[in-house]
Amino acid sequence: MRLDTGTTAPAAVEAAGPASDLALFLRRRIPAAALHVTGDTGLLPHWFTLVPPVRRARPGTGVGCGAPGP
Repeated sequence: MRLDTGTTAPAAVEAAGPASDLALFLRRRIPAAALHVTGDTGLLPHWFTLVPPVRRARPGTGVGCGAPGP
């Protein structure tokens, strides 16, 4: 993901690959080594510190998909 702030400075780290692989990486299903990574690879683990994991909703409750629980 990239946030365009209007600056032309290069990203500190960039991971590229098919959308399916990126989605799997973001859900911790595949390692970063499965992607094309450039820059400071030591920064990638910080993604999981900054962004909470995506949880699947329990059917009929909406819980786990960002919706408030009962």
